[in-house]
Amino acid sequence: MRWPGETVKLWWCSECNSPLLDSLCCRCGGYGFRLGLADPGDARPAFSYDLEVLRKALELESGFNIFDKLISYNSFILLNKLMYIDDMKEVFVNGVKLGNLFYNPVENRWRFRFSYVGAVKALELGFSRVLNVDWMVKRGVSIDASRFSNGDQVIIVFNGEPIAIAYAGRNGKARVLNVFRSKRGDYNTSSRNTSLDDVYRCNSNYIYRLESRACKHIYVSWEKFRKPVVVSYSGGKDSLVSLHLTVSTVGGVQVLFNDTGIELPETVSNVYRVTDSMGLSLVVASAEDAFWRSFSVFGPPGRDYRWCCKICKLIPAARTALKHWPNEALNIVGQRSFESIERSRSPPVWRNEWIPNLICTSPINRWSSLAVWLYIHSRRLDVNKLYFKGFDRIGCFLCPTSRLSEFRNVEETYPELWFKWRSLLVNWAYRIGYGMEWVDLGLWRWLTNTSPKIRIAGKMRIGIKDLSPPLMKWLNPAIVEFKLGDREAYVKLSSKVDSSLILKQYRILGVLSQHDDESITIKGLDYTIKINGLKVGINGNCSILNIADTLGVIYRSLNCVRCSSCIHVCPTNSITINSSISVNEKSCISCRKCLRNCPIASQLVRKIITLLASSQPKNSFKA
Repeated sequence: MRWPGETVKLWWCSECNSPLLDSLCCRCGGYGFRLGLADPGDARPAFSYDLEVLRKALELESGFNIFDKLISYNSFILLNKLMYIDDMKEVFVNGVKLGNLFYNPVENRWRFRFSYVGAVKALELGFSRVLNVDWMVKRGVSIDASRFSNGDQVIIVFNGEPIAIAYAGRNGKARVLNVFRSKRGDYNTSSRNTSLDDVYRCNSNYIYRLESRACKHIYVSWEKFRKPVVVSYSGGKDSLVSLHLTVSTVGGVQVLFNDTGIELPETVSNVYRVTDSMGLSLVVASAEDAFWRSFSVFGPPGRDYRWCCKICKLIPAARTALKHWPNEALNIVGQRSFESIERSRSPPVWRNEWIPNLICTSPINRWSSLAVWLYIHSRRLDVNKLYFKGFDRIGCFLCPTSRLSEFRNVEETYPELWFKWRSLLVNWAYRIGYGMEWVDLGLWRWLTNTSPKIRIAGKMRIGIKDLSPPLMKWLNPAIVEFKLGDREAYVKLSSKVDSSLILKQYRILGVLSQHDDESITIKGLDYTIKINGLKVGINGNCSILNIADTLGVIYRSLNCVRCSSCIHVCPTNSITINSSISVNEKSCISCRKCLRNCPIASQLVRKIITLLASSQPKNSFKA
């Protein structure tokens, strides 16, 4: 996928051997050459943990300790994250790209793939896994490589020059994966040692301009809205910089920490330590054990099924914001546009629909990762130590947007936490009929059959099963039958529905037409719903929305996790939650806003029903 917005531009000063945020070096006054970073180019410095990973990966590829000769610990290294099925980073050493460091999820280890310059240097140092050819190979072709072991990286050489990278397979053949199109040689860079202090001196003017613009942005926003200022601090590097800039600009502010209940201990301790050292008032929006309580209802979250954000972040934050800032507040956040495609499209000022009383803005929206790290280093800020233990991002330790490499770090650092999480995944896999590969390869991170999931499964030669049977088991009670027609829909559940629970909420769907101990009939504008024990039938307008809302009422009456989102969003204050959900039939206006905000109805049920409907043949319903 092509990056849609503006990208980071970085240069390299050959004289000072330093990356530059601008083409002009503040230290020597010279101009640097432009680095050819892959989009979005949000490169960061390599830390000691990264160097150790890189050293082991290079030794795996070469069979000997090539790191000290090829790179050495005194080089300045930038890592630029790439789009890949897991974790992959471009490795720039002293301004030159030597290759890509990547985590192979199938082999469960880090690998290193040489670039053209990296291959030239590796051959000079005695890299022996070489195939000499007398023709210009193309990507995808196979070459005899019987003397190499399965998985070995092989440098293809033509007329004494490396032209491609291939990987040996089980069949004695090596498949060409990467042909060097750009054969750019080494730049005339300095071999001098470069520290972060040196890099800051080379970029000090640029950092000063960034800081001045950010502080102006904060002050102008503060003057414009005239609201109390609250800074969202997650314990991550970006929100740390935003917090420091805000305090420097407007003085004492309140700090909002969204404690999801699935944060790592270093993150929680960092939040309390930083706010205490700055003498700031800390407001905690705590989800407590909501994730663990809700798992049995929702199952594992996915990148395409992020119920956890609603339960653990948005609802606690909305509840807390309404309590502390009922008349609105200016919310300073540490969001950067280079973090993701979604954030690159974010406007400079916005409101979250779940937390409308907070006016959000980010003063570091156009900052690069390198700029953030230089600011942290120059101001000696108390940054989360997890960054120096291999974590690229700070947040929920089991987030489905994480990579397997990050999960491996959690498992090694916090084995008890990871065992608790993995046990839940194993039990869920058993429930829906998946094997352990679904757990160990992180296939649970997607509910649907997306491209990365299929690619990972394909590399392990695992056939992705038809998702309809597991999806029907995903809900509790399970769906036994699902049939959909133009004017009729029919759903059969694995256990009876308690009609008394439905009667407490029926007004959301329409008007009660008939009910007895066995069945309930509800009439809407253009449809009729009949719930009879195991069976749910709809006649009339059988849109996916009507089916999902009907089942949403049923499933949330049985599995309510008491998040209270429906209470906060109801425009007529018609909802109460005690032992179950009750809706006042006289004041309810059937707007269904409670269903749109209910994680069970809007995330769980609607997602499953939409997928089931898309897998149904047209007019599959037969009376």
